[in-house]
Amino acid sequence: MFRANMRVYVLLLIVFSRPLISASVEAADRSQFPEAPLIANKPILPAEPPLHESIDRLIQNRTADYAKLASPLSNDAEFLRRIYLDLTGRIPTIEQTRTFLKDQRTNKRAILIDQLLNSPEYARFVAPGCDADAADE
Repeated sequence: MFRANMRVYVLLLIVFSRPLISASVEAADRSQFPEAPLIANKPILPAEPPLHESIDRLIQNRTADYAKLASPLSNDAEFLRRIYLDLTGRIPTIEQTRTFLKDQRTNKRAILIDQLLNSPEYARFVAPGCDADAADE
């Protein structure tokens, strides 16, 4: 009988003293360590060439007659039409064409590709293909 009562007493002691113990442990932890935010440092990676250059180099190395087979670089108007058809499924408007052709920046093609990939038109154009791929799996 005494053991049963003692067991109940110990359990009650543990249950009711737990908030006191955890509060004192938290207070002790706070006093030992100052409140400083943890900031993860971004690792410094070696500079690599852009991805498209790496892909081009791989294709050149694996194709014996690459110089003969490679197409010459397209002009801006041709590039604009092709990239719009490939990424949005439509040709550019007259205003978009004029704006692109007037642009004098050297990286205007890369900027346009990023803009089209982030556009809702690209998502709408690619979505049906993604749905069909998902249905096949």
